[in-house]
Amino acid sequence: MSGRTGCFRQDHRGCRHEHFHSCGLTRRPSSTVVDVTLLANSTRAKPAAVENSLRARTKSDVVVEFREAEIIDAVRRVIARSGFRNTSMEKVAEEAGISKGTLYLYFKNKEDLVRKATERGHAEMARSIEKLAQATIDPDDAIATYIRAMLVFCDQNEILFRAMDARPDSDGEKSATSVNRRIDHYVTILERIIDDRIQAGTYRKVHSRRVARMIVEAVRGVVIERLREPVGQRGDVENDVEMIVSVFGRGMSA
Repeated sequence: MSGRTGCFRQDHRGCRHEHFHSCGLTRRPSSTVVDVTLLANSTRAKPAAVENSLRARTKSDVVVEFREAEIIDAVRRVIARSGFRNTSMEKVAEEAGISKGTLYLYFKNKEDLVRKATERGHAEMARSIEKLAQATIDPDDAIATYIRAMLVFCDQNEILFRAMDARPDSDGEKSATSVNRRIDHYVTILERIIDDRIQAGTYRKVHSRRVARMIVEAVRGVVIERLREPVGQRGDVENDVEMIVSVFGRGMSA
């Protein structure tokens, strides 16, 4: 980035692989492996049955996950065409090519569908940011890269954001907990970037987590304003990225 936003230059080396380990995204060893080992030691006939059971269970899990993903894609399309209020479980089932009864096996109601669709969207964004953290990022553009990823994600998932605003708050506490957990994850990523730059002497000493929270909340504020504007009248994402970075980098001075 240019010298105007140099306050946010970031050398990503040294912290690239720590972000997601500390955020709990690394996979934990499965306890079922230990169970299989114990069962296998009892008789020679059981291991095959146990392995078949685990294989069947794993296949079932994959099928369920695939079916849920198909249904979530269907609800996105229905909301895009009809809006949240005119979206029904019947319409979603028809769009997904399944019976209404089958749909209720996966989701208890429309609100549950939208909540899980939103959670899936945030999970996709988290994976996208993880890839950015592992990739080679221009040291002068690290924070801007994260801001850009957040804004692009929100633009691409506008339908879900609008649906969440329109839906009744029947499951608000559960939904809010999930969203807050995701936001905390983004804050942690930015916090580690800032800490790394403080140690490198590029940034002055600040409360890194609070500054990271400020950046994330600033992005959320810009997202709200973008959603309130007609699509054709919204500014370019890059302009908003530059605005956020420059305001944090040099304040409001002309």
